[in-house]
Amino acid sequence: MPGWRFSACILMEFSLVWIASGCDGRAGELFPEYFLDANGDGAADDLPIQALQNPEHPDFVEAGSAVTLREVVVTTTMIEGTSASTTPDSFWVSEPEGGEWSGVFVYAPELEDGVQPGDLVNLRGMVQEFYDYTEVVATTVVVLESGHPLPPPSVVTTDQIATGGSDCERWESVVVRVEDVTLSNADLGYGDFGVRPASGEGLELTVGPKFDSNYYFVKTVGLAFAHLDGVLEYSYSAFRLQPRSCDDLWAPEDVTACLPDPCPTEPVTVAQIQNRADAAAVQAECEVEVRGLVVTSPVFPTSNQPSFYAQDPAGGPWSGIFVYARGLTLPPGFGPGSLIDLTGTYVEYYDNSQIEAASVVVQGAAPLPDPAVLPCGEINDTGPQGEAYESVLVRVEGVSTTAAVYGATDYGDFVVAPTAEPAQTLIVGWQMKYPFVCPATGGTPCPTDQRALGQAFDSITGVLTWSFYHFRLQPRTDADLVLSAGP
Repeated sequence: MPGWRFSACILMEFSLVWIASGCDGRAGELFPEYFLDANGDGAADDLPIQALQNPEHPDFVEAGSAVTLREVVVTTTMIEGTSASTTPDSFWVSEPEGGEWSGVFVYAPELEDGVQPGDLVNLRGMVQEFYDYTEVVATTVVVLESGHPLPPPSVVTTDQIATGGSDCERWESVVVRVEDVTLSNADLGYGDFGVRPASGEGLELTVGPKFDSNYYFVKTVGLAFAHLDGVLEYSYSAFRLQPRSCDDLWAPEDVTACLPDPCPTEPVTVAQIQNRADAAAVQAECEVEVRGLVVTSPVFPTSNQPSFYAQDPAGGPWSGIFVYARGLTLPPGFGPGSLIDLTGTYVEYYDNSQIEAASVVVQGAAPLPDPAVLPCGEINDTGPQGEAYESVLVRVEGVSTTAAVYGATDYGDFVVAPTAEPAQTLIVGWQMKYPFVCPATGGTPCPTDQRALGQAFDSITGVLTWSFYHFRLQPRTDADLVLSAGP
């Protein structure tokens, strides 16, 4: 594949002219005489899609050729076609009758008005092999009519279209159907899952998430499908079936395999995120909006990105959440007491509930919630309330240090327990790098480290966290550690 790259500018409605200089890796060269007019007329080189895909077609064209496809049907909604795409710019088309060699992927990064499934279009562009995947880089897309019937799915087997199958190439980009399959692997990574024939014989077909915003179901090994439809995509050296909507996922009972979307459309509370027993509990990976939270910690780095804790003003169990603000710039003065609204994705990261924030808006200031005063034995690794108070401000009282360093390597953690219950230990962490602690370096003690075995505290306050398989109390500043005055 040549190494040229392109950017685009609009000549007329739906028309693009490509010039050397873009950044997405599509290659080739197109000239202005290769454009269709606003009615979809003009240019020669009319070819069926089969001539682009089937090397044995009598009119087969090589990559780099300019072609015109007339009266082809859009078979999918638009997607972001490259990692550099910021808006939907790609879709699949098919000859109306469907069948082998009948589909192709279209990359149209400057298409202003977009297309929808069922649009009958004329299009003009250049044939490319993009990482061994045939596509048309469109210079013109003209919609002739909408609501045209979609091509019927061609019934195939997993042995034909799974990676390594006998007929992958002829069904590339075609709307296909596999029948009587079961879900064999719920997580192949990056949203993919696998299906096999219900008989257990045959290749495992990878099913991709390209359009999973259009449908929802619970991926469970053994889940049966009467049929799965979709377009067959090739990417990252593998063939994937890409279902387009609930109409493509059908259960044996002659009903859709989809379930109602569990993600909320209205703002939620932290308790709905943290408490699995809440009647309106939010599913992981849902987009959420949470309003009126109070920031309870300083901003500190997590993987070199800003993060913080926030809590419902009333406090109590299930009221706190970790917020990972990757890529966001938080305003000056942001910190404990900031009253915020936020949006983002709720995720379970190594069993730690958190929101990967898309936006954080400061609405004003508010008092911090009072820390919940709890015994170590209630919130340590075996305590019954650790989960309920995850990411909540907590205080333990009357404790002393039972280990000045926790673990073989000094990461700043130490261990405390109530004087009267030395077995009820709780790890005190150093997530927020307060100066009371200075970890050893290379086995050499830090001269400013104040941790000491037997050290007594009237109280230690912090955010209760779950990390590396342990609950930890995370003080925010030295003020959270109140040493006993002694006799």
